[in-house]
Amino acid sequence: MSDGLLDKVDKDGYKDSVHQGDNIVNDPSAIIDAYERGQQSAGGLLDRVDADSSSDSNDSQSDVMTENLSHDNSSNSSANSILSTDFGGTLIGIFVAIILPFFIVMWAGMNAAMPLVIIGGVAIAWFLLGLRNPMDQGTSAIISGSSVIFVAVMLAVTPTLLGTVVTGTMSFGGIEFSEDGSEFDVKVRQNGGSGSHDAIVSIVRNGASVYDSTHTFQIDSSDGLGDYGSFTISVDSVYSGNALGSSGSEYTIDVTVGSQKWSNNLDSNFMTRTVTEGQTDVTPVFIGEGSGQSCDDGSVRCVSGVSLSVWAGLESQNSPLALPWANFNFTASMTGPSGTVVAYPTVEVSTTSALWDSEDGLYGDGTANMGDEGYAILQLEGDAEQETLSIVSRDMWQGDEKGCYTFTVTITQDPFWGEETVTASSEHSFQSQDGSETWLPGC
Repeated sequence: MSDGLLDKVDKDGYKDSVHQGDNIVNDPSAIIDAYERGQQSAGGLLDRVDADSSSDSNDSQSDVMTENLSHDNSSNSSANSILSTDFGGTLIGIFVAIILPFFIVMWAGMNAAMPLVIIGGVAIAWFLLGLRNPMDQGTSAIISGSSVIFVAVMLAVTPTLLGTVVTGTMSFGGIEFSEDGSEFDVKVRQNGGSGSHDAIVSIVRNGASVYDSTHTFQIDSSDGLGDYGSFTISVDSVYSGNALGSSGSEYTIDVTVGSQKWSNNLDSNFMTRTVTEGQTDVTPVFIGEGSGQSCDDGSVRCVSGVSLSVWAGLESQNSPLALPWANFNFTASMTGPSGTVVAYPTVEVSTTSALWDSEDGLYGDGTANMGDEGYAILQLEGDAEQETLSIVSRDMWQGDEKGCYTFTVTITQDPFWGEETVTASSEHSFQSQDGSETWLPGC
């Protein structure tokens, strides 16, 4: 081929040149050699361009596959979850599973259960959001999982941080009375506090000091409101009379711890325990005409027995008011024209529980409630029941003699609550007129 080309060049008298260094050469052989080298160089460049294009295409396809795979993982995660991992779903999951249970347990004072609540809350939130391995589930799952962990850690360390920051702030925590009424606890709160403290306590009634003492306590308890310490005071060491009533006066307690001092009034109902008024009444029960029972002496209407009632409590415009924290005893008796006809056993009342000797059923069953609310009344039980009333039958007191009958109650206080003796009585006229007996108030 080169021979033909050379022949053609020679034949046509072809004139051309190539550069060799600084020289211009018109040799036909050099020109052909340069042309062939250019063809080989051009082919290599095209091959490299094709290879580069193929590589870019493969990389693009790989990126698309990776994006599709990530999208598929995110779609599968959303399909297997109750809540989505977007902002709203994550917020709902964290609130329901972690935050709400945490504050409920804290309010209930169950501080020991808080670690379990937090750990369990994380597990529940993880399940609700469909989180398995967030790193394989896309950006949304990673943010959602990180938010769950962040909130859990913050709730776990918040009590400690608050205790560290606010430690030392004391406040009066209130007064709680025992169920039996014998004592009361004074609480002092200190957020994050600890250690031993001295409380100087002074209680004043009607301008006079009734209690002065120093109590040592420790901040070693906690409830839904925080950490606190407490000390106990017995009521009998303080009590000097009623807080309520015409002669009553409130009790003021001052508690001093370090440079802080708090003043409060003790509960006046709790600090009213002295009986100041008594009252009695006798209610007759009749048989005869219209009752279905006849009188033994042939009377048209006669008294078959009497119901005896006693009040003992705080004076009022009507009947004595109940004293649910009082302790006292009373005796009751009814006398007639010839002397005592009923002598009721001694009744002992302790914070509304009344007890007496029933004497084998002659006086009821020997137990009842008195003064738990409203008026402080006790209906004395007898040996019979008629018209829904427990009565002392006429056979028992042999009340055939007509005239004036007096029912009297004598009340003695528990030594802790007072030394006063309270007496009350009522008079009743027992008569017979026109073949019928009557029982009327007054004599």
